[in-house]
Amino acid sequence: MLLDTRSMSFDMREIDNRRFMFSPQTGELILGRQYRSGQLYKSHAEEHFDSGAKAPFDSFIRGWIGTGRDYPDGVIHFAPNIGTDNITAFDNAFSTLQMFSENGAAGDTVVRGFGRKWEQPLKDIITPTKERSKTVSEQEKNYSSYDFDRLEVAKKLVIERSIYFESEKADISALTGLSLAELTRLRQESAAAEQAVFDRLKTEAAAWEQQAGNTRFLEKAIEYVQTPPVKHTSNKWEKTDYEWQLRSNAVYQMRYHVYENTRYDRQAQKSVPYSWSLTWSVRTNGPNHEQNVKIAGQERKTFSDKAAMEKYLAGRIKAYDRLFTEPAPPVPKEYAEPFKVNGLLLPGYVIEGEPPQHTAPQQAAQPTRPDPEKVEMDAAAMQAAPLTVEPPQPQPVIPINLTAEKPAEKLKEITDRLEQGITELFDSERYKEYLRVMSKFHNYSFNNTLLIAMQKPDASLIAGFTAWKNQFQRNVKKGEKGIKIIAPSPFKIKQETEKIDPQTQKPVIGRDGKPVTEEKEITIPAYKVVSVFDVSQTEGKELPDIAVDALTGDVEQYSDFFAALEKTSPVPIGFEKIEGGAHGYYHLEDKRIALDEGMSELQTLKTAIHEIAHAKLHDIDLNAPKDEQQPRVDRRTREVEAESVAYTVCQHYGLDTSDYSFGYVAGWSSGRELAELKSSLETIRSAAADIINSIDGHIAQIQKEQTAEQEQPTQEAEPDKDTFSIYQLKRSDETRDLRFEPYDRLTATGHAVDPANYDLIYSAPLAPGTSLEAIFTRFNIDHPKDFKGHSLSVSDVVVLHQNGQDTAHYVDSIGFRQTPEFLQPQNYLKHVEDIVEQNDNNFDGIINNTPQTPTVGELEQKAKAGEPISLIDLADAIHADKERGKEEKPSIRAQLRAAKEQTAQRKAQRSKTQDLERI
Repeated sequence: MLLDTRSMSFDMREIDNRRFMFSPQTGELILGRQYRSGQLYKSHAEEHFDSGAKAPFDSFIRGWIGTGRDYPDGVIHFAPNIGTDNITAFDNAFSTLQMFSENGAAGDTVVRGFGRKWEQPLKDIITPTKERSKTVSEQEKNYSSYDFDRLEVAKKLVIERSIYFESEKADISALTGLSLAELTRLRQESAAAEQAVFDRLKTEAAAWEQQAGNTRFLEKAIEYVQTPPVKHTSNKWEKTDYEWQLRSNAVYQMRYHVYENTRYDRQAQKSVPYSWSLTWSVRTNGPNHEQNVKIAGQERKTFSDKAAMEKYLAGRIKAYDRLFTEPAPPVPKEYAEPFKVNGLLLPGYVIEGEPPQHTAPQQAAQPTRPDPEKVEMDAAAMQAAPLTVEPPQPQPVIPINLTAEKPAEKLKEITDRLEQGITELFDSERYKEYLRVMSKFHNYSFNNTLLIAMQKPDASLIAGFTAWKNQFQRNVKKGEKGIKIIAPSPFKIKQETEKIDPQTQKPVIGRDGKPVTEEKEITIPAYKVVSVFDVSQTEGKELPDIAVDALTGDVEQYSDFFAALEKTSPVPIGFEKIEGGAHGYYHLEDKRIALDEGMSELQTLKTAIHEIAHAKLHDIDLNAPKDEQQPRVDRRTREVEAESVAYTVCQHYGLDTSDYSFGYVAGWSSGRELAELKSSLETIRSAAADIINSIDGHIAQIQKEQTAEQEQPTQEAEPDKDTFSIYQLKRSDETRDLRFEPYDRLTATGHAVDPANYDLIYSAPLAPGTSLEAIFTRFNIDHPKDFKGHSLSVSDVVVLHQNGQDTAHYVDSIGFRQTPEFLQPQNYLKHVEDIVEQNDNNFDGIINNTPQTPTVGELEQKAKAGEPISLIDLADAIHADKERGKEEKPSIRAQLRAAKEQTAQRKAQRSKTQDLERI
């Protein structure tokens, strides 16, 4: 239940055992249940989310109120306790007590967990409203006045008087003899005089407001100055209370505790340990303990072997030794808040990447009331003047410093940081930063997207050090720090396997009656940590503009974009008049999306994307039996997922996202397991990538069709986007012998790479700098969820569409083989002849009966092989070579030399592009 205490009241005495949350800033009071059937009904975070309160969760004071046998006059219990060390929390709790007092709390109501006393009556803190003294005017005996005036210095001024007519004391006979008109005139004069007094009071109230603002300003400065320096151990380990070990400096603290679990050994007649539980943590060491941030740690990690526990602990200590090398190390930006008081960084601290902050004494600024006329003039001037927005400066990388030396240990260390990153992600602004990164890197894995967001949330295009240099002709600037991501690092091993007859698909049996074996290479997936750099960290050759054009409220691209959305949607989209303020909905039973009529184009697109996300992620078959229906996530999770997908897609296409707010994600994520959170984040990433790729494909197709329809040959068509497509052999008896065959063996048996034998399995946009090797690795190690084929293997074909041109590449036993015949089918017999010519050089003219003159190079090969050649043939060959000219294909020798160089180049490129691989 949500109450606005500023506009409504309630009777405190009628409330029986309810949990409460109160925000003094907005006056919002949330009353919830404590337990149901002995179980906790809801968490505070869930109640806050469900209530629809406007104030953020962290601004609410929490506890429970009620009555009972032990508290006949009621109880107000603060949980957690409100101490005097946190002035802000103390002020908010005091305002909470005032609110309850104004709504009927008695003076004997017990207050628990407030100030320095565990229990105390409310009247010792505040004089309750109903018990305030009644003062009667001595000058006028015909009424009673009740005084509710109070002043909370630097916070609140209340002037409240109530007048009550008392017939027992008053005598109106002297006035009843006057006419109604005369009485009305006298009443108007009295009311006017009353209004004049009220106007003077308002003037005085304005003066109080200005003075109170100045007092408050001074209080905050005093609070800053009075904040004592934080105590620490100068990076040395010290033993504290309850057997805890602590080391700390001005910024960080690390502590651990080992608990020995014992049981009684009857034979030894004593307790003996059987396991050891370790609790450890690394936190910030700011002066306000409640604001300190947990960086890493584990609760009660249990070991059966003490030596194993000590080894693990030593590893954790070593991993964070880097934080304890100086008394006051720089504070990372993400941990700056614990070291600020009222928005100002405390003296002695420096934020990483920022100049030192100097505080000089200044004269306290007097708050002034705004001049409404000036505000209007300023606003008009701002509307009239053209806005020039400076481009934002690139943010420095917040590096993840890994202390391990071995690749496997580095991978474990960065995985631990990922888990920590997930738990810290669900702050409203951090979550939006993560979604913004995902909108740019939607084809990257969840792990790498989060790693980029943690280190450089404004990144736009990343590549490895050598890739920037070799593929983009750009160099990484001196002193730039790398962004750590996880890249595949597969390795091959040789394995003896039984040889399979391609005809019978059965093992080949040798003369000795045993199966014949052959040595095959298999790829073992593995990963490593690599460093990449954003384009803002490089300089050199200009890159083409790869940004997506922004879409605004009413745009020319609207019709194309909405048409692409309709094709992307798994269900029909329609328009209707929707009552109640909703913009749209997904009808689970009718399998359709409805959008409200009359919305702006921008709002229509955003609502359509939101509902498409619902249709893709949260659809169930209502006609299926209950036990066969897919499990459905709860309503809050469905809304978080759909809204996050919509924000990511809108951000990718430049749609205005300023109205999106994710303040509720903290409440949603509270209490959920790490695996559940990671599953939802992966669902959001996958769905957003699927929708973006689908929209891109449909828009490209729509624009291609529009260009084809335009009869304007002089107008150049806008180049379509680069894509890649994967083709795999059809599953049929006709293609059984072609499957997994190397190119040379395929052509030696008279077959060709015929597109009629293939099915299109997958197609997607081609990111700049993506190599064939990167595609091969991705579709073997961590292929997209919507990829339905088998892992990319020998005999598959990858078609690259780049700069308007198509090239086909056959996956060979080593590297790739370009196969133009896949895109330009030709006479089958002539194609086979050309292939065999290139490989065997002994098939000329047999198929089409057109013998060709041998080349000089071919005759040289015959002579070297000891075969006789004719001088006439040599003369004809010299003449024929001249006739062929420059357009003749290179000799076999040149082709072999080129192939050898190309193979070596591929091997080198494969190692160089490893730092661009994505998982």
